[in-house]
Amino acid sequence: MIGSKEYLPVAIVAESDEETRGLIRSLLEFLGFAVVEARNGEEAYEFAICYQPDLIMIELQLPIVSGFGAIRRIKKANDLSNVPIIAISSTNPINNNNVATINLSMIPPTLFLKRRKEYLGRQ
Repeated sequence: MIGSKEYLPVAIVAESDEETRGLIRSLLEFLGFAVVEARNGEEAYEFAICYQPDLIMIELQLPIVSGFGAIRRIKKANDLSNVPIIAISSTNPINNNNVATINLSMIPPTLFLKRRKEYLGRQ
């Protein structure tokens, strides 16, 4: 329809590696997301406050502020406490004591992709 504006869900991709960030961005855009890219944990937090995203994908070992630190700050923000977060890690985060301290509900990425409309509150 001419003149109609369809809402695109917003995803933040926080990943320090440009190539990996681009790959994730391409996947999310294919799935219908508008994507905001962050290169470090400080940007991830600032962009989350600014854009109020529907989804955050975040590397756990980011520079400046770690992914763990950014997630803690995001979860403390009232408007962001229910935003689904998918942690990106090349190591097993379950073996890291930081996971317990941020009280994450771990959603496997494959399950999220299958049920993304339910998680995002979309019909």
